[in-house]
Amino acid sequence: MDAITSSSPCSETSGAPSPLLLEAGAADGTLKPDLDPEDVLLQLSVLWRIDPARGGTDRSARILTLIVDGLRTRRP
Repeated sequence: MDAITSSSPCSETSGAPSPLLLEAGAADGTLKPDLDPEDVLLQLSVLWRIDPARGGTDRSARILTLIVDGLRTRRP
């Protein structure tokens, strides 16, 4: 596995999305400005709690859609 670098989409210390990734999305108008990488990680952490034996794939897809839609400035 390659080491995480400053150009990686994840932060080296926390696994949270890189501020650079979030800033780039804000700069091009895709993502809301001032997203906190740790807040995004906390939102995504709910996915680890989903029981795969109880419709996990479908539920994960629905929840991920909710999270990503909440980060966007507009719907695709």
